[in-house]
Amino acid sequence: MIKILLYKNSREKIGERINTMLQDHFPKLDIIVSDSIQEISSTLCRPLHEISVIILPIASTFELAAFQNLNPIFEKSRVILILPDRDVETLAKAIRIKSSFITYFDNDIKDIASVLEKLMKKSKKREK
Repeated sequence: MIKILLYKNSREKIGERINTMLQDHFPKLDIIVSDSIQEISSTLCRPLHEISVIILPIASTFELAAFQNLNPIFEKSRVILILPDRDVETLAKAIRIKSSFITYFDNDIKDIASVLEKLMKKSKKREK
């Protein structure tokens, strides 16, 4: 079963919207909601964290830089980035984070559900 770590960005409502969407579409998923970069780091540094997917709605380039510093501990998980703008520099910085999917705040969050469905299918195939 997939375990999700969601960064619930306190300045943006998108984290709440994503959490609601996840609970509606995937009621059986184990979702850990985190309010801080430090809490995410702490969770991922635990030896047996078993986080399959990390969803990061990023509100600023400052946050993006902070998450780039965590890139080494993202290696065992799939990362979904939600960027605040379509600026070339923002995207260039985001690409440095090894992510499975990049989208933007103004896109439909249902895209995230589609990506998760695909990841769940791949996960089930590996378990067999």
